[in-house]
Amino acid sequence: MSRGLFEGFKPKGWVMLAGALPSIGGDFPDLANRLLERTDLSRPPVGLRARSARSRGMAEFMQELGDLFGVDGIILALGEEGEHRIEDAGLIVMAGGTTQEWLQAFTQGGLEQSLIDFLQAEGLVLAAGAAAAALGSWAMEEGISVPIEGLGWLPGAIVLPGVSDPAALPEIRELLGSSGRKFALGLPQDTALAVGPGGKAEVWSLAAPKLVLGKGWSE
Repeated sequence: MSRGLFEGFKPKGWVMLAGALPSIGGDFPDLANRLLERTDLSRPPVGLRARSARSRGMAEFMQELGDLFGVDGIILALGEEGEHRIEDAGLIVMAGGTTQEWLQAFTQGGLEQSLIDFLQAEGLVLAAGAAAAALGSWAMEEGISVPIEGLGWLPGAIVLPGVSDPAALPEIRELLGSSGRKFALGLPQDTALAVGPGGKAEVWSLAAPKLVLGKGWSE
């Protein structure tokens, strides 16, 4: 990853961006060790899923985490009473639904601040699919032909789960051709990128995400 891309990332913890919920092993051979290094094993992993999402994928992944950590995980739906329990998590997983669902959940109530507090305590948040897309400065949403405003945790970025070549999309080329230091991060389902303190970035999968820089990086 190009140096300085994520220097605007301020938390002391780590955010793992994944194209989809990963599996431990396979395309992510070092994932178990990386999670164990950065997780408080005295606390349970907590999964947050969008209400529109099917729970099966989250349940299977949380079972994998439970087996790895030796402690049962907790799954909560966005907006569910008890969402504040993420404060006591050893690891937070966010997946399912649409980007707009996540943006709405982040900007209403105290979820975003709770996640920031968790990261400032050097926690690890795993954001997969639409949840990862919501964290950039911009995001694409199905049925909408232009990028929408994202949460902005990753300044200048548009995160594209399931996309292997961001430059093939006309709307992304247009965004990257405008002024300012912008970049697109394509995250096929078998890829993951973790961003940590000081903007350090690490590929946590066998295959690497696809990075495309905007013209502002050459000006």
